[in-house]
Amino acid sequence: MNYMSDDFRVTLAQGFVRMSEMEGPYLVHCTEGKDRTGFVCMLMEALAGADYASIRDDYMVTYANYYEIDEQSDKPKYDVILDKNLNAMIRSIVNDDSVDIETADLSVYARKYLKDGGMSDEEIETFLNCFTE
Repeated sequence: MNYMSDDFRVTLAQGFVRMSEMEGPYLVHCTEGKDRTGFVCMLMEALAGADYASIRDDYMVTYANYYEIDEQSDKPKYDVILDKNLNAMIRSIVNDDSVDIETADLSVYARKYLKDGGMSDEEIETFLNCFTE
């Protein structure tokens, strides 16, 4: 699982196209929901227009559920996990260190990520409609 690789981006974009060709519901999963699933869900949320705080809160539920780590119980660990995992994932789709990921319109970067993976604007819209309707 290397979400920074071109192969992962292309495979994910192809998977999204395939999903949009099939009737839902859809199930996205992995062992704990923080790596592959975490990335996929973060990207889908960003694509749908979710802001950083919403994506952060959704992602960090995994750590609360599996490891009982949250902002109140262990702030130092929470901050490291957030920075090394989720923020790194978001930075990989933004691909510009000058962008403040906490205030940026992440949907713009999610679209670019998928387009760079081979999806057309029409395919992105079709996919987006699958989970926003």
